[in-house]
This record gives sequence, C-alpha cells and structure tokens, in this order.
Amino acid sequence: MTNLTQLRRDIDDVDTQMQELLARRVALVLEIARIKDGEDTNASPLRPEREVAILRRLARDHKSGFPLASLFRIYREIMSVSLQLQQRFCISIWTGDNPALSNLARDFYGSSIPVSYESDAHTVLERVSKDASVLGVLPLPDGGAQGKWWPGLVRYRPGLSVVGCLPFLLTDGAGESRALVIGSIQFVPSGDDTSLLAWSLARRMDIRDAEAFVLNNLGSHVWLLDSGDDEDQRLLLAARGHVTGMEDQLSPLREIGALTFLGGYANPWREENGS
Repeated sequence: MTNLTQLRRDIDDVDTQMQELLARRVALVLEIARIKDGEDTNASPLRPEREVAILRRLARDHKSGFPLASLFRIYREIMSVSLQLQQRFCISIWTGDNPALSNLARDFYGSSIPVSYESDAHTVLERVSKDASVLGVLPLPDGGAQGKWWPGLVRYRPGLSVVGCLPFLLTDGAGESRALVIGSIQFVPSGDDTSLLAWSLARRMDIRDAEAFVLNNLGSHVWLLDSGDDEDQRLLLAARGHVTGMEDQLSPLREIGALTFLGGYANPWREENGS
C-alpha cells in the first residue's frame, strides 16, 4: 500500500505540473495576441500550418503507450481554446447525407467550438465569405454527388481558400469520411502538402481523355479528383506540393485550359507507417 500511495502522489505531482505548464502556455498565447493586436488589428490568429507543425512534432516524438489519436485530441482542444482566447471563431458544416463530418470537425477543433449546421454547401461558403471568424467544413470531392460543391468555391476566389483536410490522423480503417476546411485566409504551405486547382477547359473534352492528358503530361504529380456537371467543362485537380514553383510543370494544362488555384491542405499523418 505504501508503494501505491507514493505512486498516486507522484501522479498528483505530475498533474499539478501539467496544470502549471498549461497556465504558462495560456500566458504565452495571450502575450502573442497582445503583440499581434499592436501590429495588425486585422490579422487572423488562424495558422493551420503552425498547428500542423505542432501535431507532426508530437507524432515524431511520441514514444509512450498513450494512443496518438488521444494525444492529438488533447492538443487540438488546447490549440482551439488558445485560438478562442485570441479571437472568437466557429465552424459551419454542411452535413448533407454525411453526418460524420460533424464528428470530424469536433475531433479536430475541440468540444467547445461553436458549430452551425447548414442546409446546403452554398450557405457554408456564403457564411465563410462574410465572416473571417468562420471556418467551413465540406465533403472531400471524390467524384460523388456530395463533393460537387467545389465549382462554387471558384466564384469566391481569391477571398476563400481550402486550408485543411480532415481527419489529420489517418488509420488503417477503410471507408473513412474525409472533409475539406474552407477559410477566408490564404493557404500557407506546411512542407508536405497537396494543392487543389480548378481546370477550366477551353474546348469540350471527354473526362477520360482529360484524365489521360493529365497522366501523360504530369505523371503522378497531378491527378483528377472530380469533374463538374455535364455542361461544365471544369475539372478539379490535386497536385503534390505547393503550386509555387510549379509553373513550368503545370504549363501543359494551361495550353488547353485556365487554372484557378483553390488552396490546399497539409497532408495527413498516417499512423500505420509513421509518416
């Protein structure tokens, strides 16, 4: 019993230290907010690339038996509350026929973040465009009907961008729901990213021919995610990395259509291979 009592006291000491460190972290966040407020009152505290850098560092340094998914969830709660201390922000979700998007948003942005559920994707984009404190969560376009919202995003460029992808932690589970995060901030590369582009074809082309053209000219660096409706000669492309510095690589696409950069996201962490 003596050993158990001491171990429990040690745990209490660790809990006290964790609480003190958390208070120190909050103080640092508030100091950052004070400095930012003095420099630029219009600056958004949302820094997806910074948040991703923290999660990747945690994953690389993680050595205990504590589940990585739980560690991510704890830190996401801490980071979300830290953002709320700097500036109010909320999430707007179009669930459609996929209520799992709500769980994805809650897992990543924390339990205290205000969430609204919209009846259509256009309303989500409209809310984000009118309020810089709103982030939109919409289904990842994958060829299905739920992902056909992305042509609407083109109309909101350059004000809105894709800035994230959920979930950030991928497991071996098949059929996992995926979502994109939309914000009125610009996508900043994290060092391991995927960029999204709308490709508006200058002439009518069968989607299979367009996909073959992309494959033949850009190999595995760019791939087709989705197409518009039958009357819309516009395709959604994904590119490895950030489009900055890819002008020469993308030039074959511009020969037969216009490209609109829609933003991008930090590539998720894959738990099974640690990358």
